[in-house]
Amino acid sequence: MKTYSQMTPEERRTEYAGLQETFAALKAQGLQLNMARGKPGKAQLDLVSDIFGLMHDRKSTRLNSSHS
Repeated sequence: MKTYSQMTPEERRTEYAGLQETFAALKAQGLQLNMARGKPGKAQLDLVSDIFGLMHDRKSTRLNSSHS
């Protein structure tokens, strides 16, 4: 495949028209994509909720034992 700088103006117009058609077809699918990163799902949060509870209990136990 040629780079855009190697294409003739007519080839670039044809390429652009093809890309517009591809984009229109993707857009017509009506996808609702969330590309955000780092947002855990409910299932992931459920997996670690017990761990967070243990960490919290351990902190409070450590604090309480240091005051004895």
